[in-house]
Formats: sequence, structure tokens, C-alpha cells
Amino acid sequence: MKNEDNREEGSDRQNKQTGESIGKPKTQSIVVSNKNNSLGLMSLIAGILSLLTISCCGPLAFIAGIAAIILGIIARGEDQEYATIGIILGSLGIAIPLILLVFVAGFSLFIPLFNLF
Repeated sequence: MKNEDNREEGSDRQNKQTGESIGKPKTQSIVVSNKNNSLGLMSLIAGILSLLTISCCGPLAFIAGIAAIILGIIARGEDQEYATIGIILGSLGIAIPLILLVFVAGFSLFIPLFNLF
């Protein structure tokens, strides 16, 4: 069956001014990146874990800090943000317990001097 424009009823109608089809929704294509950020994310998580465990168990913080630095260096080519933050947090997770260890050991050397006075 044909309508006034001499076209079949089931076909798309077009707007005469813009040339766009009327009646069908426009489709958009979505580009999904298939980037694998697992090593950078693991570095970030290990760095956060190293900072969280400083106060309760220093050796775990030290181990998690080393893991964060190693994973961050490996992942640096893939994802700069997570890997860099993981390296920074892992470095802090190593440095802070070492500083505390030196401070406590140095302070314990001076305790016998306080008993003299």
C-alpha cells in the first residue's frame, strides 16, 4: 500500500528540511577500552595496605611496601596513575617503619643516661 509520497508505508519517512529519517531512533557506538590495569591496581592496594599496617605490624608493612614498589615498577608501562601512586605509597610504607625503628632504637640507647640523674 502506498501513501501520498509514493512510498510504501513500512519504509522510513524523511524530514524534507534536514534529510534525517523520522521514526527510527538514532544509534550511537560506544568504544570500550580493553586496558588491563590489574598490576597497577594491585600496586595501589599493596601501598595502601602497607600504610595501614604501619602501626600494628611493621614487618607486614615493609613486605607490602616492597610488593607495591615491585608491582608498580612492572605496571608502570601499562597504567601510569595507579602504578605511580602505588610506588609512592609503598615507599612510604617502607620508609616510615624504618624511621620509627631508628628513632626507637636511638631513644632506647639514651634511656640509661636518664637514670643517672
